[in-house]
Amino acid sequence: MSLTVEQLAAAVESVMPEVVKIRRHLHQHPELSGEEEKTASLVAESCEILGLKVRQNIGGHGLLVTLKVDENRPWIAFRADMD
Repeated sequence: MSLTVEQLAAAVESVMPEVVKIRRHLHQHPELSGEEEKTASLVAESCEILGLKVRQNIGGHGLLVTLKVDENRPWIAFRADMD
């Protein structure tokens, strides 16, 4: 599967309104550091809606989200904090 820069840009652009909505919700409903239970649930649910595989409760409220494109290609890992 080959993806052009234009296709990637269009895919990102298509989800940006929802990303902004979620970010605003999270900022309006903050949780204390280490107690991000609702935040983790919202992020997990949002990822599952996008068709991503989600493992929850990693080291507390952590998530491991996997997007498989091609098992024969290299992986890229991203890390983000919820606090």
